[in-house]
Amino acid sequence: MTRYKLVLEPDDEFTVIGISCHERDYRLCWRLNKAFELDLARCEPDILNQDVGSAYSFFKEDDHISYHLIANRNDDGWLLPEHKQVDYFLTMDDPHQKPVVDMLKDIRGLNNVQAAYEMTLGDSIDKLRLS
Repeated sequence: MTRYKLVLEPDDEFTVIGISCHERDYRLCWRLNKAFELDLARCEPDILNQDVGSAYSFFKEDDHISYHLIANRNDDGWLLPEHKQVDYFLTMDDPHQKPVVDMLKDIRGLNNVQAAYEMTLGDSIDKLRLS
């Protein structure tokens, strides 16, 4: 019997925005939904293969973009301890790689958001943990 091995490579077609915000996850999610006409809904963290405290996801069919809001902090500590200044990660699986400059400006304008910036994750382990 022939055996096949599935090797997963990290997908470089996604953008990660780090958000520093001391609001509860559902309040930030509500603000993002309202600002960007999304419908982020709470999902089970294991759906994303993550060991996180909270996760929200939404697939925008007209743009074919998948959005995930992932909390960096959970009961056991940090998802990515090297990024302790980030409270939430907003990931976007965008096959067209649209620029996020306007989106960053709008996120920074939301109430109680201290900072938002596009992240470059150099370590492939970090990419796998967030994708």
